[in-house]
Amino acid sequence: PEYYAKIHGDYAQFTDGFVAYSDGCHDDVNKVIWSQRGWDTQKNVRDILIEYSQFFFGKNIAIESADGILALEQNWLGPLKANGSVETTFSFWKNLEKQNPELQNNWRWLLLQLRAEYDNYVRRRLIYEKDLEKQANMILENINEENYNQKMNLALLKINEAETKPISQNLKSNIVKYCDDLFKIIGLQTSVELYQASGAQRGCILDFVDHPLNNRWWYQDELKKINELKNVSEKIEHLKTIRDWENPGVGSYYDDISNIANSPHVTTTVFDAVDFVWLDDGKSRIRLSSQVYQNDPILEYENLDPNARYILRLTGYGDALLRIDGERLEPTLYNKEIEQFKEFIVPKRVVGDGKITVTFDRPEESNINWRDYSRISDVWLIKR
Repeated sequence: PEYYAKIHGDYAQFTDGFVAYSDGCHDDVNKVIWSQRGWDTQKNVRDILIEYSQFFFGKNIAIESADGILALEQNWLGPLKANGSVETTFSFWKNLEKQNPELQNNWRWLLLQLRAEYDNYVRRRLIYEKDLEKQANMILENINEENYNQKMNLALLKINEAETKPISQNLKSNIVKYCDDLFKIIGLQTSVELYQASGAQRGCILDFVDHPLNNRWWYQDELKKINELKNVSEKIEHLKTIRDWENPGVGSYYDDISNIANSPHVTTTVFDAVDFVWLDDGKSRIRLSSQVYQNDPILEYENLDPNARYILRLTGYGDALLRIDGERLEPTLYNKEIEQFKEFIVPKRVVGDGKITVTFDRPEESNINWRDYSRISDVWLIKR
């Protein structure tokens, strides 16, 4: 609601009148924010939410509900793993639910409960599944011709524990029940298969409730490719690439360009730069970092070794017109497909002051569909 109020405030001055369009029941709160701000651009967001809660839930819990809605918005700020308030907000809404059983058939109330439950389930899974991936990569340490096959299988078993040993299934059961209740009450279609939604991208949150939050699908596919290789040395090198993807070594740096939790050198923010790729109806098996991107990110590096040689490596799709400190560089490796590498040698002269700025020019692509525009997903600065 605070974010939608800001959007309204930024653009209302350029419009004459307004329409409180809603894309569906799920954005009922923001529709009301938009409508109220349309009549009074200065009206306080919390006051609007108190009125909303009083009208739909009752005067006795209006303030608590309004503050709970604002807390739900905080769930989406910053890196999810570090956001402990998600768990607190979940507990807050569970207590409200227990105290107000008469609202169990109120669809607006159920949507808020669902949001709190879903956010917390996602956060718990994220922490658990990313740790499994970390453990899988550690298993791949010290691989050689004698142990690579055993370690490869053990790593796959570990990362797959997200499916074989799932956590917080009580939360998932509650999510399933909320979705079923909402379908019965207002026909909310959160699944293509169960509730005949028109497409996976149309709010089908139930179909994605267990969507991987680590790279296990990519892991599975890459290990299949490795098994098909004949040369053992190639197999080991491929395993090292998987293991070291996010850990290029001492003195080197990695940025998952569009992941706020893993992009310390990126200065272009999630609000003005990031977009996502919709492939295979949302069930793409490529790396999670490859499913989000920026067209022209900016990265700032400091404390570099002025006497070292560096290579800048990146993945994405299409072209990458790269500049370092404003100087356009020519690649030494230039693969255009997803998860294939491009490489550029960083001129030693630009590292003399211990810092560099990496930018990208946008290629001329007006002749193609925007879905096929060039994009950047991962960037490494590798010390040689």
